[in-house]
Amino acid sequence: MINMNTDMYVTDYITVGFEGLVKAVDALGGIEMELTETEIIHLNNYQSTMAEELDMDYTPIKEPGLHNLNGLQATAYCRIRYGGGDDFRRAQRQRDVIVAMLEKGKKSSISALTETMNAVLPHVRTSLDVEDIIPVLGMVGDYRITVSDGFPFEGMRNGGSIRSNGICVVPTSLEENVIRLHEMLYEEEDYVPSANVKEFNRIIEEDTKDYLQY
Repeated sequence: MINMNTDMYVTDYITVGFEGLVKAVDALGGIEMELTETEIIHLNNYQSTMAEELDMDYTPIKEPGLHNLNGLQATAYCRIRYGGGDDFRRAQRQRDVIVAMLEKGKKSSISALTETMNAVLPHVRTSLDVEDIIPVLGMVGDYRITVSDGFPFEGMRNGGSIRSNGICVVPTSLEENVIRLHEMLYEEEDYVPSANVKEFNRIIEEDTKDYLQY
């Protein structure tokens, strides 16, 4: 689906569930995040629910500011979709946690990274073999995330309640979003979307034109 709609060629994947993220952050010794009062309210609510589901204790956060979040707190933070921004702000929080984990990993020893890997692998689904993952541990210090964003891009998306589908996020132009995506990821200038993307763009515009809110 991703490849078909964006002219990309993604061949591998890694997914991790809530419990895996909890264990990964804990194995790293926590991550630092700046929290607002609104975020704390929702974070603690999610913590309470997840602690019951995972049969864990939880530590409520009491005041805004910079905190070293444990695994449960960081995972609860990733789930917040309230307080402005909705799903796109939630996705940004998730990306922020990934960046914080990478930076913490750069300061960790190989043994600590190995412990983290062993803690999280039982909760991971991936197309990669463990033999492919292990060499990456020694190269963590060389990695950096230079750019991240949501898709469709900010300023290039719309929304509305579309028939039985409910509330939907819609690209103002799938073609323009794909062009920008290729420019961002591959530094491709003047990228020309495929015939498939152009056809999907036409279908999206036709199916949503009477429902968009803004």
